[in-house]
Amino acid sequence: MNNNPDSSALLHLRRRMNDDWRTLSMNVNYTEPLTSKLSLILNYTLNNDKNQDDKRSFNLADNPLGNVIDTAFSTKMSASVWGNQAGAALNYALKKMTVKIGNNIKLVNMDIGDDYTLQQLNRSFTNWYPSASFNYKFSNYKAINISYNGSSVNPTRNQLMPFRYNNSQLVTYVTNTDLDNSFNNSVNGYFYASKIVTNVYYGANFNYTLTSNPITQSILVSPSGAYTYRFVNMDGYNNNSYYLNTYYSKKIKGVDIQTGVGLNFSGGTSYSPINNEINKLNYNTSAFAVEMHKTKFKSYTVYLLGQVGYTVNKSSLQPDIKNNYLFTTVNPSVDVYFLKKFQLHTDAVYLWQEKTQAFANDFNRTIWNAWIGRNFLKNDQLTVKLSCNDILNQNNGYERTATNTFFSENRYTTIRRFFMIGATWSFTKFNNLKQ
Repeated sequence: MNNNPDSSALLHLRRRMNDDWRTLSMNVNYTEPLTSKLSLILNYTLNNDKNQDDKRSFNLADNPLGNVIDTAFSTKMSASVWGNQAGAALNYALKKMTVKIGNNIKLVNMDIGDDYTLQQLNRSFTNWYPSASFNYKFSNYKAINISYNGSSVNPTRNQLMPFRYNNSQLVTYVTNTDLDNSFNNSVNGYFYASKIVTNVYYGANFNYTLTSNPITQSILVSPSGAYTYRFVNMDGYNNNSYYLNTYYSKKIKGVDIQTGVGLNFSGGTSYSPINNEINKLNYNTSAFAVEMHKTKFKSYTVYLLGQVGYTVNKSSLQPDIKNNYLFTTVNPSVDVYFLKKFQLHTDAVYLWQEKTQAFANDFNRTIWNAWIGRNFLKNDQLTVKLSCNDILNQNNGYERTATNTFFSENRYTTIRRFFMIGATWSFTKFNNLKQ
């Protein structure tokens, strides 16, 4: 068969997959106290991943019997990846403070072979995993933590030698056996505090990740609309991402309702080449959330979470296209206990997203679930339920995505309304073994 797909030809494929994979891992850890406060931690890990990918396509347009493999759209590939990782860390622990610093080194060897193209590839990589953390505990109800983690990221076998099985007349994936590692620098932190007597809780957590020499997908689009994809390193560019979540919760006296508010921020910047030009994508989301909760033991529980937010997407190659939108989510739930052993539960998830320049219509969906159950046995350990999921039958699959190279709105088939009978048994008590 000709291995260059013809965009004008009829493509009628019968496809068959028979993949096999195996993972082997061994880990050894050793801790040596150096002083009453300082300890040395050593570790070693050996792992092996083996994959046999057999993805065959039979072109029924050229051969109606379907007994001849079309290698332009087929992959038969074997891959073996060995990793040897060793590392050391020092842990310094006081009554309220803990400091840890360490580094792991991993040697990776990849052997990949393609039976149809007869291409063989052997690559070796050296990975570094430095880490450091600081934790300070003001009290049992107040603490702060800051940590750093670095990690080398190997190109995968699918990035080095993409599956021809994913090709079509207008889509071609090209190999790049010269891909190098990217490297992630990630800083994380959290703070929490609580006042148990007055039911006050507040805190925050964050992450910032910087990726150097990132691996991304390069796209070439021909005048006829044919796409050629190739994974490349973006040398000299750094992708970044972040999130910051904050919360404050307090019980309102008189009505006995626990109420909380939160501010959430997330986003980042990524780069990718399109037709030999570099596209810069900025994406940011801000959201404000309100939470309320009220409960009475063995009587009822009421919960409500509402969130409103705004997403901003900006592409440097398409600066005039506005793909910013408002969104709202509402999540209520109610539990009612009656006749001593019965429980009625209902919950819902409402989602609304505003239309944009790329997406012509607003999207809204309500997924409502409910079940009724009866508890059995001592301490209500066994619960038998009759449930209905998606009562309104609106669970249509939906996802809105912004990537380096495109904005997409994906609608897909998923499980909608269904009924189910089930049972849950909670094992909450174990007999003590006699010594």
